[in-house]
Parts: sequence; structure tokens; C-alpha cells
Amino acid sequence: MPRVNGDTFVSYAQNGEDVLLWRALGHVDDGRYVDVGAWDAVSDSVTKAFYDRGWRGVDVEPVPELADALRAARPGDEVVRAAVTASDDTELVLHRVVATGAEGDTTGLSTLLDDIAHEHAGEGFEVQEVVVPTTRLAAVCDAEVLGGTIHFLKIDVEGAEADALRSMDFERHRPWIVVVEATRPNSTEPSHEEWEGLLLAAGYEFAIFDGLSRYYVASERPELLPALSYPVCVFDRYTTYAAAQQAAELDALRAAHAETTAENGRLWTDLTHWRGVALDRWSQGFKERERLEKRLAAMKKRNVERAVTQRQELRDLRDRIDRIENSSSWRVTKPLRWARSKAPGQ
Repeated sequence: MPRVNGDTFVSYAQNGEDVLLWRALGHVDDGRYVDVGAWDAVSDSVTKAFYDRGWRGVDVEPVPELADALRAARPGDEVVRAAVTASDDTELVLHRVVATGAEGDTTGLSTLLDDIAHEHAGEGFEVQEVVVPTTRLAAVCDAEVLGGTIHFLKIDVEGAEADALRSMDFERHRPWIVVVEATRPNSTEPSHEEWEGLLLAAGYEFAIFDGLSRYYVASERPELLPALSYPVCVFDRYTTYAAAQQAAELDALRAAHAETTAENGRLWTDLTHWRGVALDRWSQGFKERERLEKRLAAMKKRNVERAVTQRQELRDLRDRIDRIENSSSWRVTKPLRWARSKAPGQ
């Protein structure tokens, strides 16, 4: 379940049916339910919030892959893959409505009724025929997981509600609350006239119509009527599953942003540190380069001065030699120097 305030009820149902039922039955521990036309374990599920709170029951779904998904998602429930009907036939044709284009998942519109399937086809939906097994509602309610008590029964079978109710034994099974979809599929046109008499005759009292479904309370449970006397409202302290998901996603984005901000802060700190180190190294290198350039200049200067001195010394030596060689004594002694150079041993 998405993270929300502990006092907030998360509604998974299409029209807040679970909120209304929880208002009436939230005091029950370890409750039991029967969901006829369960469809999905989460999306538009009237029983998901109850399952999460420890309730268990029977989920009836004729579409094979949906029934398989329910079994996988709800190991604590009993899943019946069948169509509920009063017919003696062991199999019936289910008109399965499938998505075409951008309509989304429309398997929830699947129906046993030919005229409703024809209407869906006329609206552009693809309709496939699938042969499914059948069962009676009374047999469903015999399930061991229910333990003989049903706190609420929900029926949503896309126009076949009357047939489903005719297959129930209300003398043997007495759900505290019965919730039945009461409009024709995908419309606001009332359909309860077809089946409401069955419930009233079985000792159930009408409680409320929520715009989509009608709620009935067993005559022996009149204490539940006040809780079902007004529609879902702000005082129920609830949120929708979609809103809870969005809140969870927003929390995740905020956490990721905070982590990114923290990481950016660490990176900025590191960047500032290494920028300082780089500037310090640059400054030291600049100073060292300046020192070396000064030293090189000094050495060049000394070399130049030394070269000047050497050239001057060479000129002085040449001048002295020239003076000696041009002196009269050097010329007078020239024969003597020549004779000496010829002497043996020289």
C-alpha cells in the first residue's frame, strides 16, 4: 500500500464503495466477503483495502488471465474462475471486451448478455467470445474460507445482476450488506428494477444509492443502516489509490532531489577544495617560475659580465705581448733566442 497518514483510508474502488463499506464494517475483525466480478486484485477493487487489513473471502472472475492474476496476488482468498448464473448450463459464452487503440483495459466490460456485447461492439470495442464454466452464487457462498459468515457481498457482472441474484439462497446465506451495480454498463441508466424485488423479498432493506451501486442491509442487521445513510464524504478521511500513488511518487522525487542536492553540495565542497588546491599550486608554481626566471637572468648577467671580463683580460694580454714583442730588447735578443731554440735538448 502506498505510504499515507496512518489515519487515512486508501480507497481502491471505482466509486468509493470500499470507503462506504469500511464505515459500516470497519469495527469487524477478520471479516469475510464475496466479490462477484472481482476483475483485478488492485485496480477498481472493492475488496483490496479489506484484504490488506486481514479480511479474506471469495473472488469470482470468469476471464482466465484475470482469475490467474487474482490467485497470484491473493493467496489468502479463494478464487473461482466462472460466471455466476441461475442457468443449469455448465458452460456459457462470455463476451469478452478487449482494448482497441487508446481505450485502455476494458476487460471489466465483459458480459454474458448478447445485447450489451452488441452495444459495446457498436461503440468500437473489440468483442471476443470465450466459453467459461458456470456456478451458482449459493455454491460460491458455501466456500470454506467464509466460515458460514459473509459480511458483504458485492455483485458487478455487467448487466447480469438479476441472473446472479436468482442463483443465491438467501435463507441459507445472509450477507450483512449486499452491494449491486445498479446502472446499465457505461451509463447512468438505472437497472435495479430488474432485480431489486429479489433482495426486498429476501428480507433486505435498501440503504443508499451512490450513483453506480445500490446498498442493501439484512433486516437482522439494522444497526448498519445509519453508517450507510449518507454518501462518501470528507469526514471518511480517505484518499484514492491514484492520489496515494502520486503522493508516493512525489515523496520519491523529493527524496531523490534531496539526495541529489546533498550530492551536489558534496561535489561543490570537493570542487571548492580542489579549486583552492589548484590555485595554491598555481600560485606556488608561478612563484617558483618567477624565482627561476630571476635566477636565470642573474646567471645570464654573470656570464655576460664574465665574458666581458675575459675579453678584456685577453685584450690586456695581447697588448702586453705586443709591447714585449715590439720592445727593443726583444728585437736585440732575437738571434740569441733563435740559437737557443736550435741547441741540442731544446
